[in-house]
Amino acid sequence: MNFYLIKIVFFGIAIFVYFWRREQAREAKERQSFYFNPDPNSILRLLPVENRMDLKEEFRQLHLNSGKGSKPYLSEAGFRFPEPSHPILDRKITKDSLSKVLGQANLPVRFECSTGDQAGDFMLKKSHGYGWNGQGICFTFNKENLVNEIWIAGDLASVYPKMKPVLLDLGKKWNLLLADSKRQKTISLSNEDALDEYYFREEEEVRSRMS
Repeated sequence: MNFYLIKIVFFGIAIFVYFWRREQAREAKERQSFYFNPDPNSILRLLPVENRMDLKEEFRQLHLNSGKGSKPYLSEAGFRFPEPSHPILDRKITKDSLSKVLGQANLPVRFECSTGDQAGDFMLKKSHGYGWNGQGICFTFNKENLVNEIWIAGDLASVYPKMKPVLLDLGKKWNLLLADSKRQKTISLSNEDALDEYYFREEEEVRSRMS
């Protein structure tokens, strides 16, 4: 009887240790990674401007098929958007050159991003994130250290004051636009007036949600 009792106790301890270690590992990943919400409505993609017309059609289809489902592709970062005709990889942006530009914002940097229901669920091994509390700018890169995805996570309003010079620089250097599927808008990152107008409108939306 005592032998079986000891086995049960040891078995219970082993289960406890297993789950405790798994939780500790998850929390470690959470501290070390930049977590972002995978909801497409919380993602602003940065893409070459050559995609503008395709994005207009994409937004039109999103509007027509709202609630009906679609067949999107799974991107490097796990996003489900239609595959762009002109991917960011076409620009041949290196990890180091993009990191140098993003570093100008003086935002906290994490050398790995994660997403899912909570931080650490799904890790993007070749990724960097600049920002805090799920608000900021992230990118992924391939084994040749070429950037293959750039996106803004969360509300742009929270990071825009620091990110504005960086976004303008991205627009001038690599001729990129911002694609907002939720609002069905595209904005050239080299157009300062359009960016300001977009930012003030989003700031108003954030304030209305908080009031």
